[in-house]
Amino acid sequence: MTRRYGSTLFWSGAARIIASVVVVILVVSLVTYYLLPRERSTFIEARTSIARLTIAEDSDWRLPATAWCGRVRASRNEDGQVPTGQICGVAPEIAPPGAVDIRWPGGAVIELIRRGTGPLEIRVEDLPGGGPIEAIGLQGSVRVSPGVRAVMPADILQNLAAVPFAGTVEIGDRIESGANEILYEGRYQFRERLMARKSSDVVAADDLMPGDSVVIFDQNAENPMEVTGFVSPPEPGEKGFLVIASAAQKGIWPALRVGRHGFATSDIVPGWTDRALADQFTLALVAILGFGAAIMTIIVGIHDLLAGRSSTAQPRSESAVAEASPKERADPPEDLKPEG
Repeated sequence: MTRRYGSTLFWSGAARIIASVVVVILVVSLVTYYLLPRERSTFIEARTSIARLTIAEDSDWRLPATAWCGRVRASRNEDGQVPTGQICGVAPEIAPPGAVDIRWPGGAVIELIRRGTGPLEIRVEDLPGGGPIEAIGLQGSVRVSPGVRAVMPADILQNLAAVPFAGTVEIGDRIESGANEILYEGRYQFRERLMARKSSDVVAADDLMPGDSVVIFDQNAENPMEVTGFVSPPEPGEKGFLVIASAAQKGIWPALRVGRHGFATSDIVPGWTDRALADQFTLALVAILGFGAAIMTIIVGIHDLLAGRSSTAQPRSESAVAEASPKERADPPEDLKPEG
């Protein structure tokens, strides 16, 4: 009996140890697997009233019915009043509204601003070598230099085709007192391709909050990352304009740097837990392991129960009888004693 009971304990304990070792190996393997993604890309879609682009590659834009405004404020009228109701406001108009084609050279810095549902402004912040460059239209060419801005009326903006860009982009601006240019809404998404996978999967996605500012940067170099994207008009009646940007370069790991009102600037980088929770394989494996652990627990419990019953039903062995006291051997059981 002692030998059989000891054997039962041995196999019961061994089963638990083997199961524990298998689970530990699987967990370590999964964590290692999810720590080593092969590729990463990120995508942003935002509706904003301000965006700042630094052009990396020459980008051709076709702008319909756009007026060009100088950087020098116009003089007052003869009556001493500042001119109002003009598309350029108080700045001089250097070219009347008309369709133009412009090629932004690499290194150009431009800022797009649209307050509410008003006109879209394209401000030229910097040009390689200080400029100028030319915008070519049907009415002739326009010399564009830093400080000049293009103004597109709201009704014309709705006819704007998507204008592409390649370079770095900052979408939105930090909220300050009296700020008029903010990000209205947006959403980001990270996709990664894991080892032994042919396609990439979404590992993290969330909404951007109104008032956020966001930059895509290189996680390793800590520098703004070159992206590709385009600018397009919003739905009729909506404020701002749309900016779509994506980053996917082999060997470079994009991340997001988000500035939020009332909080310190934070970096958004997918971790191994994001990959694990987004992977259907992990969810299926966890379910299988949980089911297997439950089955093993039931089997071990049944084994222990049967072994216990077997031990209690086992007749006394010869050695047990031999070890019994003389009184136990001499006195028969109560039901065998003669009456009277």
